[in-house]
Amino acid sequence: MKTAKLLVVTTALVLMNAALAAAQVIIQIKPNAAQQLTQTKTNQDGEDLIQAVFDPITEDLKLTPNQKFRIVTIATATMGGAEALFEQLDDLDAQLSVAAFRGQLDESKIHLVSVKQAALLGEIIAMKARAKASFYKVLTAEQREMIVNQYRLRGVENLGSIGNLDH
Repeated sequence: MKTAKLLVVTTALVLMNAALAAAQVIIQIKPNAAQQLTQTKTNQDGEDLIQAVFDPITEDLKLTPNQKFRIVTIATATMGGAEALFEQLDDLDAQLSVAAFRGQLDESKIHLVSVKQAALLGEIIAMKARAKASFYKVLTAEQREMIVNQYRLRGVENLGSIGNLDH
């Protein structure tokens, strides 16, 4: 569940940054000022996204510009693909709310909608796992080890049956 929440928060932050950038007034001080500001804002959004993905060891990883670009591309594509799934989750939640406030909610409807929501959340979690597997391919062996060590510090020692996913 923490994974889904992190993805939701990351998506919300990126969308909020994009909305704020679109709402800002650009004053033309010199030729191409708007283009330069947009490029700077895009770079900052990418840095924020990378920080969210690898926090608290982002700086320690010393990612190259190419690695950063590839990671932002992967994360952005994943979030874009998950957007429709989040919309479906919202629609299902709204259906439950409407039925509840009309007094027409029954256990079978709750179960049916919750099964649909669970399937959507499962797909979102799988998308995030696939994105992390793609990040793995971008990182060096040393960077991968740093990330694994960070998870060990959090108490994640045993990968169990999922530890063999990279085959």
